[in-house]
Amino acid sequence: MGNVPMHRYIEKEYVKTLVKDGGTSSIRPFIYEDYADSLNADYNLFLSETDSRNARLKLLTDIESGLDRSINGNTAAIHGGLGFGAEYNLKNRLSFSLDAVANYLDGPSYVDSSIAEEHIAPSFGRVVDVGSAYGHLQMQGYIHYKANKFFTFQLGNGKNFFGDGYRSLLLSDVANNYPYFKIRTKVWKISYVNLFARQRHIYGVEDNPSLFKGKYTATHYLDWDLSKVVNIGLFESIVWQAQDTLLNRGFDFNYANPIIFYRPVEYQQGSADNAIMGLNVSVNICEKIKVYGQLVIDEFLLSEIRADSGWWANKYGGQIGVKSYDFLLEGLDLQSELNAVRPYTFSHGSPVQNYAHDNSSLSNPLGSNFWEWVNFIRFTKDKWIFEEQLVLASHGQDSIPSISYGGNIFQPYSNRPNDYGNFIGQGLRTNLVYSHLRISYLVLPKTNLRAELGYVFRQERSGLEFESNHYVYIGLKTNLWNRYNDF
Repeated sequence: MGNVPMHRYIEKEYVKTLVKDGGTSSIRPFIYEDYADSLNADYNLFLSETDSRNARLKLLTDIESGLDRSINGNTAAIHGGLGFGAEYNLKNRLSFSLDAVANYLDGPSYVDSSIAEEHIAPSFGRVVDVGSAYGHLQMQGYIHYKANKFFTFQLGNGKNFFGDGYRSLLLSDVANNYPYFKIRTKVWKISYVNLFARQRHIYGVEDNPSLFKGKYTATHYLDWDLSKVVNIGLFESIVWQAQDTLLNRGFDFNYANPIIFYRPVEYQQGSADNAIMGLNVSVNICEKIKVYGQLVIDEFLLSEIRADSGWWANKYGGQIGVKSYDFLLEGLDLQSELNAVRPYTFSHGSPVQNYAHDNSSLSNPLGSNFWEWVNFIRFTKDKWIFEEQLVLASHGQDSIPSISYGGNIFQPYSNRPNDYGNFIGQGLRTNLVYSHLRISYLVLPKTNLRAELGYVFRQERSGLEFESNHYVYIGLKTNLWNRYNDF
């Protein structure tokens, strides 16, 4: 009972089952009891057990050691993570889960450069200096209550994801964990999620917690299986700062209504909160192929879109992708996905109200003002996985701190240089090539503990800088969450 771990190696078995049976896969983390009967016993071992063993304690590791070769020379890299996980299940109605891992990180040069600039470990939030390396504590957990066959409630600290792709433009698991309260209603072929969460704005004050600013998000997501072939999801989210000019706003209960649309509430209050809407669509072409896509809208005027004027406030993005399972050969999975987001999307006039948490986007790690092509080839045989990931991307960065070209969502959009003529890639165009080849062996199914050997090639080029990395590593990892270093 409870959540299925959000690592893609675990989730893919659920998605494959859903593609074959015809069902939704766009609300993550999956809930175990929804799919337990449709999976074979091997994959049930990953999850909270529902037999007589109602409690479980597990050791969690995230250990990686490698050699990074860059234009600055060769350096050793190490990631040492060690912790524990605890689970408890009471009569398949109430469950509890807690994972805590302490990490020591001295990564390849491009990861260390990102940490030095952003003051966060990618995907896992704030760091502290440990000599020449970094440390961070990763903690996630939840209390899950199943009221009846229609309603489940969950209070936790973790991540959520809406979509069918590797990325999500609506809500992804790229950013750090955050506190949330979630209500899921499931009736007929419809699943409806109310998600209330608290995030933080720490940009520019990362070393001074007293200056951190809180904010809230209220999110609706309605997922509907129109048939065994077509699924659609409707998304809306409002972001508002915890303290207004009078320092007393807090959680706005006007957004607590689980049914009404948020945008009319925002207009009624005359507020300048950040409203984001979106659409998710997936089509099962056959038992082995799924086509999917997303549209996210931050702000737009139809007349300006028709005029094709490059108006700055036409802020939107799109995704299109395809997945194939057991392609020509059992165990061979393919995926290709294209994402593109216009400048200034997810940003706000008040940076506290941008669509982000702990210096990371709640959408794509590139923020906005980018296009990205992500590809996977994965072959699974018994306990072995062979995988190649290739990412090609181009994004526009700011060359002058006081001017925003729309890629850095932590800059206020009032810093834009032009109202018209804006386009994806404007500013300092930066091109990225990221290739990750890995071989892993499943050592312990109950925690998805894998021994891993990998090679990363990364190259980033702009008009001002050039960076190239060759990184070879070995590791022993409890893969219960995704770590995104593909930026």
